[in-house]
Amino acid sequence: LTYEAVRDLADKVRRVLDGWGQQKLGIDVRHVSLDGEADGFVQLAGGDAPPVYSVTLTFSILWQES
Repeated sequence: LTYEAVRDLADKVRRVLDGWGQQKLGIDVRHVSLDGEADGFVQLAGGDAPPVYSVTLTFSILWQES
């Protein structure tokens, strides 16, 4: 994947999860909040393979068993 594709996917995940909350199967997820994000890049040894891009999203989840 290109960096732009990885960044787009991370943005979609953030939009869905940041601020989300729901009660399901006896668990009450009261709030999910994004704490941080970091972009990553790895060029594998030998240089023959294309680079690998990543975006790490870190979330805090406030939950309670119902």
